[in-house]
Amino acid sequence: MRLAGLVALVIGAAAIFANPAAAGDGLSAEQRTEIEGMRTGAMAKLSLRETPGEPIEAEFVNENGASASVAEFAGKVTVLNLWATWCPPCLKEMPSLNNLQAALEGSGAQVVTVAVQSGGRAKAKDFLKEKMLYQLSAYADERNALPREVGILGLPTTLILDPQGREIARVQGDAEWDAPEAEALLRRLAEMTAAGG
Repeated sequence: MRLAGLVALVIGAAAIFANPAAAGDGLSAEQRTEIEGMRTGAMAKLSLRETPGEPIEAEFVNENGASASVAEFAGKVTVLNLWATWCPPCLKEMPSLNNLQAALEGSGAQVVTVAVQSGGRAKAKDFLKEKMLYQLSAYADERNALPREVGILGLPTTLILDPQGREIARVQGDAEWDAPEAEALLRRLAEMTAAGG
């Protein structure tokens, strides 16, 4: 048993050292260069951070009103979209986020949309149901905790989080999230940040 445990430890360490992103150090210079090269078309507005931010701690609520946080989505690259039902560009991009979530099924990436507004939970739930956007859940931040913590300039803002819940990139404004280049970039980020990726 000791030998098996030692072998597992060595293999795990080798995977982490081979992939700095999996170790929590962010993307390597080569990985950053590759992602920068993928910032085309729908992803042209994506801004990559030099180093990951701190894990996001602000709490929000799920569609049932229970407390939720970014920590619940750990283990995958998370597309964290902050939006509001009063924001026309937000409403415009919601179907593409819904399509992206469906396309990412089974991958190491996911989409989480959080309505940032008073009465956000009910309003988000109604909007998603009315537009038949069934891939998305009605999360809401009615206290504006997320915008304050991450320092957004307006809505929509989409943060790309690593599997540890730290911001590694963001898109200010709306985007065509179901464009092939968006899915490709997110799948690549998921591969890079997975152990041994």
